[in-house]
Amino acid sequence: MKVFVNVITTLRFLYALFLPILKFNVSDTAFFINILVLFLTDWVDGFLARKFKVQTLYGSLMDTVADKILTIILILLLIKHPVNMLSMVLIGEIIISCINVLGTIQGKKVSSSLQGKIKMWLLSVTILLAYLNSFDIISANVVTISSIITFIMQIFVNIGYIQNLRNQKSVKKEQKIKIKNLKDLEYVLFSTQFYTNTI
Repeated sequence: MKVFVNVITTLRFLYALFLPILKFNVSDTAFFINILVLFLTDWVDGFLARKFKVQTLYGSLMDTVADKILTIILILLLIKHPVNMLSMVLIGEIIISCINVLGTIQGKKVSSSLQGKIKMWLLSVTILLAYLNSFDIISANVVTISSIITFIMQIFVNIGYIQNLRNQKSVKKEQKIKIKNLKDLEYVLFSTQFYTNTI
């Protein structure tokens, strides 16, 4: 099951990279269905990992990377004007990514919060609504309202992450992970025991 869950997450990342090509080679309906399926896999892999207790560092890192790549590519494909609410949502997401990277560099634990999960669902809905608008199915006003709500949630998430990181101490030298060979790397990335006890 662990391999299956990690494969789903990895495929979401790889598939996201091909979305720009896909967008211009399939119908609007087919592209929208692909987006919907990709967002659903984000819920599926997390649900399965928790249910069967097969969480790993690889899965956690790849899930984060896949989510960011997916959302950034989808928003970039939609933006026609440099300054609009969808652009602000993109900036908000990039800032969240930068905070996560900064925390990791400092050796601090950057864990997902309830606010972060709510933000991710709002972001997914906003992107889906934006594509429905691009297909002339719903009004642009609906997308604007959804984008504003998402951006406000991104602000709260950013504040929460910054406060969380400021309250943490950097990992002590003796607590840092030591990887001497490929076997150690495999254990760190794919061991549920390591993830549960360390992360």
